[in-house]
Amino acid sequence: MSAEHLESTPTPEADPRRRIVLAALSVVLGVLGAVWSAVATALMIDIARITYYLPTPDQAGATEHHDWHLPALLPTPLGALALLLAATGIALGGWGLVRRRGVRGWVLVLPCVALLLATAALTITAAIPQSTATY
Repeated sequence: MSAEHLESTPTPEADPRRRIVLAALSVVLGVLGAVWSAVATALMIDIARITYYLPTPDQAGATEHHDWHLPALLPTPLGALALLLAATGIALGGWGLVRRRGVRGWVLVLPCVALLLATAALTITAAIPQSTATY
């Protein structure tokens, strides 16, 4: 092959349409990752909240009390990190669409990691055993 032929052949990374599609995918996956990480974080907080009832001193009824299962709250910052990664993917993809130049393929990694991180954090939270003893 001649050097002239190699210079005129566009590489897949240099194709502007492909880069614009990657930018659009980054925005769509980023929005999906942001919504999922917000839902996962809300579920983690809901899992960590404990409601229990204690009898009143006159034994006429019970009063409702709320507490937190602190070990279940430990993975919550992972949900916030996932939200940050998804927002970064949205910002970079949106910037690539605004500039009409697109983005490189590595930008898709950010929202995908956000989805995986939020799912892992929710799974870890759900796997932490909670005491069901009555006091």
